[in-house]
Amino acid sequence: SSNSNNTTTSPQPPCCTASAPPQPYDKELCDGVMVVVDGSRVKTLDNAEWWLTEAKDRIASPKGSDLYVILVANKCDVTREGLLANPKKMQEYAKKKGFKGYFEVSARDNFHIDRPFADLLQHVVQIQQAK
Repeated sequence: SSNSNNTTTSPQPPCCTASAPPQPYDKELCDGVMVVVDGSRVKTLDNAEWWLTEAKDRIASPKGSDLYVILVANKCDVTREGLLANPKKMQEYAKKKGFKGYFEVSARDNFHIDRPFADLLQHVVQIQQAK
C-alpha cells in the first residue's frame, strides 16, 4: 500500500515472519540495490528472486532505465551447496534472472567485501553525474 510520503510497504519475502516486516522504500532515493544471500544455503536464492522482483516492482529506476540490482553471496569461505558451489553457473544464473552483477564474498575472512560495494558505488556515481 502507498502513503502520502511516497513510500510503499509490501508482502513479506518467504524468509520473513510477521514479527519482522520489511521496511518501506523511498522510491525517489534509490539508484541501486544489493541483494545478499547466504552462500552456504541454496534455498536463500528463492528469497533473492523475491527481493529482485520486489525491487523492480516497487522502486523507480533513474531516467526509466532498468533498476541496477546486484546479487551477493556471502559465506563463500564455507562449503556451498548446489548452484552456489559453482561460481560460473551462478554468474549465468544471476544474469538470466536479471541481476546486473554477481559477487562472492566472505565477511568472516574479509574476502572481496569491497567488490560489490565498489561496483554499486561506481554505478551510483554514473547515475548522479548524468542527472
